[in-house]
Amino acid sequence: MAMPLSIIAITAAAFGLIALSPPAFADDALHYGLGARVGARQLEFDFSAMALPSFVSDGGGTILLENSGGEVEFGIDEALYFVGLWGGLFVEGFSVTGQIEISTEESSRVSSYTEEFADLSGNRASDISRVDYSFTLSYALIQGLSLFSGFKHTKFEASAREDSFLLGLKDQTYQEEGFFLGTSYVWHFESLLSLSLSLAYAYLDLDFSEDGAERPTALGPVSFGEFSYNGTARGLSVGVQANFPITDNWYYNAGIMYQEYVSKNNSSTLDVFPRAEGLVSTPAQVVDLDTEHADTVLTIGLQYIF
Repeated sequence: MAMPLSIIAITAAAFGLIALSPPAFADDALHYGLGARVGARQLEFDFSAMALPSFVSDGGGTILLENSGGEVEFGIDEALYFVGLWGGLFVEGFSVTGQIEISTEESSRVSSYTEEFADLSGNRASDISRVDYSFTLSYALIQGLSLFSGFKHTKFEASAREDSFLLGLKDQTYQEEGFFLGTSYVWHFESLLSLSLSLAYAYLDLDFSEDGAERPTALGPVSFGEFSYNGTARGLSVGVQANFPITDNWYYNAGIMYQEYVSKNNSSTLDVFPRAEGLVSTPAQVVDLDTEHADTVLTIGLQYIF
């Protein structure tokens, strides 16, 4: 029995926040699908904050050095390549899908800047890795139009390959997870293909952390402890996907997606360690901490519907 073309709109599930129209089967039985895809993702991550003044003293209250603080920034801009797997269940207009994407580790240059020590700013060689997964529930309201909601998780890491003043030899980890809600519409062009458009809004918890303060930087008059903060991010995802039947059960797809999540007005503290023995320092207060995370994703995939 030939599968109706509308099935490929959801079974493609090409992106974490793209869930398209559930399949319209001729019966009410439970159906399921499996698939795989490969893709490329342009990851852009920007961090900016304001560090307030901190002080180095001799332990007796005499201030020997004042770090006047100022603007602090670092960022990642790198192309990552990934392999993804997904599976889905479909019955009576409902669908439930899950997917995971694992990126290859890529060598990159992580940029960093500190206003107080601008001459020590620059790029650090790092290895970037990333994992994404999501779960999506979708329901067909009318022919072609669906609502979907679900949960997504993203984690990427920058592992140090060389020293730098601000980041040192520490490894940075950024993680965001939370829920999304969206809608999609599918246009069918006879039995040749279907074209899908999806839009979703996400509200995410985020966590930034560092590891490796036992490997202090050898640059500059001070080194820094492990920095961390928690916050929330919000943003939109939009995607377009074309789906093509090969046989009654096999389909392939190609798609493009853009998503951007922004977090603002967070705060934390950063430990500062002077190089000379016997000196003590106050932690630096870090305020107006903003992050922007954007992805542009291209994928091609193959799926089988049972």
